[in-house]
Amino acid sequence: MIRNIVFDFGNVLYDLDEAKTEGLLREVLDPLKCRDLEELVLHPYERGECSEEAFINRLQRRSHTPLDGSYYLHAWNAMLLGIPPHRLAMLDQLRKRYALYLLSNINRSHLVVLRRQLEAMPEACDFERRYFDGVFYSCEIGHRKPEPECFHHVLSHAGILAGESLFIDDRRENIEVARQLGFRVHRHDPATEIGDSILNLVEEP
Repeated sequence: MIRNIVFDFGNVLYDLDEAKTEGLLREVLDPLKCRDLEELVLHPYERGECSEEAFINRLQRRSHTPLDGSYYLHAWNAMLLGIPPHRLAMLDQLRKRYALYLLSNINRSHLVVLRRQLEAMPEACDFERRYFDGVFYSCEIGHRKPEPECFHHVLSHAGILAGESLFIDDRRENIEVARQLGFRVHRHDPATEIGDSILNLVEEP
């Protein structure tokens, strides 16, 4: 029986245009200097292991064009689109029957913009407490998906069981680790609407 739903944020509840950021960075980054981009730049920033300034500096050092840090920050945040009101309404309805949790690989820069966007939406006032029983951001907990420690952190701090929890994410690697840890899982296709499939996922036979 499903008692808990653990949502990924980006490309599940929150809309992203990752291609826009990738395009802007591709214009200025040197491919030969970017072989370690995920391991030494993106992932540490998502774990909260470096500051925004250090993150921007690491991008600048991998560029073939000297540019002010504001370009990189603009490019990095360009993917952030927003969360449509109908998904907030979906969460409102789901929370009447299930405990809801948010587990997101997110960095400090995106978190600042995201919270500013939510504050501007009357229906998203006090978003994290209104719609969720617990919120877990990688840059705050020091672990990122698909690291098993990330999922263990959620289970421990939320006080929930994996076997009673549905985990929804758009990335295969995250889904596979969650499955191995005992979660019920669903890989979401960002081209579809999560609200169209959620009831089939949680209703028991």
